[in-house]
Amino acid sequence: MRALWDDARFGARLLARTPGFTGAALTTLALGIGVGTAFFSFVDAVFLRPLGVADSDRLVHVHQTRNGAGAFPLSLTDYFHFRNHARSFTESAAHYPSAPLHVVIDGEPLAVTGSVVTAGYFRLLGLRPALGRFFLETEDRVRDRDAVVVVSHAFWQHRLDGSPAVLDRSILINGRSFSVVGVAPAGFSGVMPGVGVSDVWIPSAMFQVGYRYCDAFAPGCTIVQMIARLAPGTSFERAGAELDALARQLEASHPATNATLGARVVPARGLSPAAQQETVTITGLLLAGAAMVLLVTCANVGGLLLVRGVKRRREIAIRLALGAGRWRVVRQLFTETTLLAAIGGALGLLVATWGNELLRSFYSTDYAGRQLQFDVGIRGWILATTAGLSLLAAVLSGVAPAVLTSATNVVASLKATTAGGSARPTRVRDGLVVAQIACAMALLAGAGLLVRSLQDVARGPGVDTSRIILLRLRPSLVAYDGAKARAFQEEVIRRLELLPGVEAASAGESLPILAWSSRFSVTSELDGTAPERLEVGGSRIGDRYFEVIGTAALEGREFERSDRTDSRPVAIVNDVLARQLWPGERVVGRTLRVDDRTVTIVGVVPDVQYRTINDPPAPYLYLNYWQQEPSEGWSADSRTHVRVTGDAGAMMTRIRREIAAVDPNVPLQEDYPLETRVAFTFRNVRMAMTMLSSFGVLALVLTAVGLYGVVAFATSLRMREISIRLALGARPDQVRRLIVSRGLRLAALGCALGLAGALAGTPWLATMLYGVRPHDPGTFAIAAAILTVVALAASSLPAWRATRVDPAIVLRQE
Repeated sequence: MRALWDDARFGARLLARTPGFTGAALTTLALGIGVGTAFFSFVDAVFLRPLGVADSDRLVHVHQTRNGAGAFPLSLTDYFHFRNHARSFTESAAHYPSAPLHVVIDGEPLAVTGSVVTAGYFRLLGLRPALGRFFLETEDRVRDRDAVVVVSHAFWQHRLDGSPAVLDRSILINGRSFSVVGVAPAGFSGVMPGVGVSDVWIPSAMFQVGYRYCDAFAPGCTIVQMIARLAPGTSFERAGAELDALARQLEASHPATNATLGARVVPARGLSPAAQQETVTITGLLLAGAAMVLLVTCANVGGLLLVRGVKRRREIAIRLALGAGRWRVVRQLFTETTLLAAIGGALGLLVATWGNELLRSFYSTDYAGRQLQFDVGIRGWILATTAGLSLLAAVLSGVAPAVLTSATNVVASLKATTAGGSARPTRVRDGLVVAQIACAMALLAGAGLLVRSLQDVARGPGVDTSRIILLRLRPSLVAYDGAKARAFQEEVIRRLELLPGVEAASAGESLPILAWSSRFSVTSELDGTAPERLEVGGSRIGDRYFEVIGTAALEGREFERSDRTDSRPVAIVNDVLARQLWPGERVVGRTLRVDDRTVTIVGVVPDVQYRTINDPPAPYLYLNYWQQEPSEGWSADSRTHVRVTGDAGAMMTRIRREIAAVDPNVPLQEDYPLETRVAFTFRNVRMAMTMLSSFGVLALVLTAVGLYGVVAFATSLRMREISIRLALGARPDQVRRLIVSRGLRLAALGCALGLAGALAGTPWLATMLYGVRPHDPGTFAIAAAILTVVALAASSLPAWRATRVDPAIVLRQE
């Protein structure tokens, strides 16, 4: 132990004497280890972080699968069946964590995110109220009877003045008066990080207030999440097998709604099960990128250590000549590297903190701008991981240089008057540089593909998203019936189209260009002769919708004001569906059977959905929003699209004012430019592009430094040869070409290896590519050109400096 301490003290003194080398090595290590630490922080937040409640290790999420895959919500009917029959759990609860609630407090309207929960929800989590109480079992037995609410601690403090007199105070939620019975403990805002921060909770018996689009107690209304506590001695696998068997019972008793549905039990850690599945691809990309950056870091530091070792050959030869064993020298050199890595790891925590904030920014809000629970902080095991990465960096970057440096020819080194070098360390240095170039090439190619993909997303599928505003109007939340909601929607459209700066407005039920769709069963034959019905995606839109998004019909027309419930039902199909049903024929005027309704086609439009490069254009059907019956579930609410002439953001205040003039109590949500929604929808692509670009630039800089160091050091070893060449009449440009060609050869080999790696990794990127092929030659050529230019610059400086030296001075020194 004493010897190790002495090695560490001696190493620290040596590092202090060489601030240039030490600073370069520490900066490089901090960047590489910091990137790795940030990656593990992200993995922790997404997959591993436990819920901040008592005994959270036994908590599980239960979700449904379809045909054995996916992570979907359950219906309350399914939950009650699982709760009543499962023996794997001591207790369980159902919750709907993203209820859209419109709260009015003292006349002030406020849109909040709430949760609808069963009575045992808080008891299951082991929580105690900060004030008042939680729900009673009796308050969750009779539908629509007990209008009670629990509010979050933050909501109580910021919206209800933090007054103890809040208990039994009435607040208006979606048009219904609720009595406050309790305040949740500070810091608790739900059990589904990544879904939303809950401000209020209402009992499931009041479900119709929190969700109006289907009957939550009906078998097919799959909207709730299930959380449960495992019984002692019960494994996740055993609980999953039991739940899956119970799902088979539900399939037998409810074949119309539960066919192919299974159940899966997963630990209640990290984000929701569905969010975790959506994040698998981006996590794999981050892992690959972080690993490459760490490899480049270690290769760069390894190269620096090899150069430093050559310069210390005389010192090491003296040690060996005085009786030090080779292992003793290796230990000393490796101790110095470990000391470097330890300091670099500590500095890497600062880099990781910045990286964590960048990662958190992509998951801090949902599509409606609501705050999400997403903590990417550094926990204890992350610190242990940082220490492990530091040790790994020390091993990868320090072992080979230590072994090679200690293999010194004592006699030759003591006689040498200049820094020479054997071929073996030189080959190792070259190999390290080639590895750096290969990693940089792979990262730059991947980043280039994602940059081009985002450019295609920004252009849109023939749609100018920057001039379109989205408005989600939800009169159903304040108990409007169908007829009153229809009148409200029509008046809003009328007022908006009279507003200066508005070109057109159109109501609709969803976002067709983002491939949000309902599913319709379609056949073109009304006499039943069609061999099978076709399942297609579709949406209900209003008149002028295609004018709003800036797309012209290929055939026929779009919906008109005259298309209403008292006229014949009409539909529009995209060109893909038209070619599929009637190839080469005229489509307008034909009829379709859509579910149980006959419609006449009045227009054909181009495909305007965003699709990845691997997804072919899909058939799509548009029905008329205004031809829904007022009693239909989605007919009251809308996602209205508004086309403006100028800046969309600048128009928002005037548009909100016009809608409030119709009825200020109707909730207005998700009111922002369409390009904002597109940016959120493709946040994984943006995140992957940002991270890979950052990794690529970092690897490029480190590669340039490493290549410069190798060429400069190799040139210094050849100064006698170079001086002789110049003395014998060689032109400086000939010598410079000789030196630069070495760097370019290394770059060419690294680019070739990196290209092979990038081609092998492009399947990971395929799901994120829009408008660009995974093997796009132009992108790979640009990445290779960037690396070639960097290699040329890194090699030219040592070459220029070598030809500026007076040969006579060099030869006289020799």
